[in-house]
Amino acid sequence: MTGEWAAGFARNYRRVGAGSSRAALVLALCCSGIAGCGHSGTSAAGQRSGSSHTAHPAPTATTPSRAAAQRVCQRAASAADSQLRVAVRIEVADADPAYLECLLDAPEIHVDIVAQAIAQALGDYDTTLIHQVQTYVEPPPPSGVRNRAQLPHPIPGIGTKAAWIPDQQKLLATNGTPNGGGNFLSVAVTSRSTSSSAQLALARVIAKATLAVAPQGPALPSEH
Repeated sequence: MTGEWAAGFARNYRRVGAGSSRAALVLALCCSGIAGCGHSGTSAAGQRSGSSHTAHPAPTATTPSRAAAQRVCQRAASAADSQLRVAVRIEVADADPAYLECLLDAPEIHVDIVAQAIAQALGDYDTTLIHQVQTYVEPPPPSGVRNRAQLPHPIPGIGTKAAWIPDQQKLLATNGTPNGGGNFLSVAVTSRSTSSSAQLALARVIAKATLAVAPQGPALPSEH
């Protein structure tokens, strides 16, 4: 974690009332040994099966929102297919552009993607991470942080901000800006046969591909 990121996160933490200088210290510590967290690993399921990903048939009556959701989920599946090199099945669990959910399944791997197109995408991302830190830091036990694996680890190169929560096997990301708009994305990977680094590598490629095409919330109204 860079000093600037830790300082900025600590300022946000204080604004929501945590009020503890210990939070800034824990934030600095929680990622101090995580240089390898962003390293792409090799999936245990990464042996080429010779088949490309297959999607569920599109419904007969396709609404504009359903068609948009299908495109987003197809893009996520294509990214997963390239990473895993196995067949990936797609399900559009929710086609609402404001709360779009894609489910991807491959042998021994399940991925749940939720893309929220909201005006305050960046603010919701920051608030979610702050609450995550509050839950596992304040009040601290006598021995220190209660569960270090629940602390968010910043991941560069995805949207505006991104973070990985190891214990949840979940990547949170946003391409929102302070002026509003954008998407608040979560990519949760469930697998017992792949390493944490491989799960993160999969979540990263899916997040980047999904943010590139996911619906975006409106800009915030100007105060002027």
